[in-house]
Amino acid sequence: QEKEGYYEQLNQLVSKFKGTYYDYRMTSELLEIYGSTISRLRGLGQILEARYSIGDTPQQDILKNQVEISNLDETVVELKQRHKILLARMNTLLNRPTGTILKVKSGWDSFTQIKAPLKNLLEVAERYRPWLKKSDLQIQQAEFEHKLAKKELLPDFDFGGGWRFRQGTPGDPVGGEDFFSAGFSMNLPIYAGKKQKKEIAAAYYQKRVQEHLKQATKQEVLFQVEQTFHQLNQLKSQLDILKRRTLPQAHAAVKSSRINYEADEIDFLNILTNEVALLNQRLKQAKYYYEHEKKIAEMEMATGLPIHLLNEMPNKEVTHDKSPEDI
Repeated sequence: QEKEGYYEQLNQLVSKFKGTYYDYRMTSELLEIYGSTISRLRGLGQILEARYSIGDTPQQDILKNQVEISNLDETVVELKQRHKILLARMNTLLNRPTGTILKVKSGWDSFTQIKAPLKNLLEVAERYRPWLKKSDLQIQQAEFEHKLAKKELLPDFDFGGGWRFRQGTPGDPVGGEDFFSAGFSMNLPIYAGKKQKKEIAAAYYQKRVQEHLKQATKQEVLFQVEQTFHQLNQLKSQLDILKRRTLPQAHAAVKSSRINYEADEIDFLNILTNEVALLNQRLKQAKYYYEHEKKIAEMEMATGLPIHLLNEMPNKEVTHDKSPEDI
């Protein structure tokens, strides 16, 4: 039980670290997105000031642009502080000083896929999740204690024997001869109704408690797997729509508004609105991607196996003889 409890704690610790790791990388990605947007708006501000100098742009357009840049700068300050906090958290989870510098790669990795269907994932969780394996062992312990309690209804027998050496003394009728002694005792459960049977009943109900706890634990684990599976599909669909439709449309809107603005067909507010819309779509894309990777880590925790073993499930049987550290 202690071994499986240790593996469950390790399982949850790995998931917690991966969640913090992807939050850190997402924060880095958001800082880059905000930085590039601020650079574009500042470049646009130079154009506005040039147009204002010749009377082609009202001063309010310059002020609107500056206000938007200030709002973005404020968000960047918040993100930088969050970046430092997440770095300290990762070091804490790694049992290192909070100021230790970690080399964390930037940019996107390949999109992590789960090839196993939901049915297989549920079966894997039932078999490999340490939390459930610990529950099984607790039931076994309760069953064993119940069997031992039943044995208390049987009488206890005790046999004994010994050889004693004696020295002769004046007046000793046997002249100091050695002798052998033997004994027999029996303990009868004459108060079985008051004591032993109650202990048996207590052990039986303890076993029932462990069985109900196992069922509740199983339901919770299976819910975690199914919920995470559907959340992964949702994030994957949202990211796909964003990449194929929404984000290209936002880029096209920004490009078109700049051309029309230079042709004096629209006002500056249209450009600013489209820039903000593009920023929001880029932020969404980064959040969807890293939330998806965090959900992958949650699926690993819920099933008790890392992703590379989960993806082998449809093709071959997975053995779990190695410890979680080895895996």
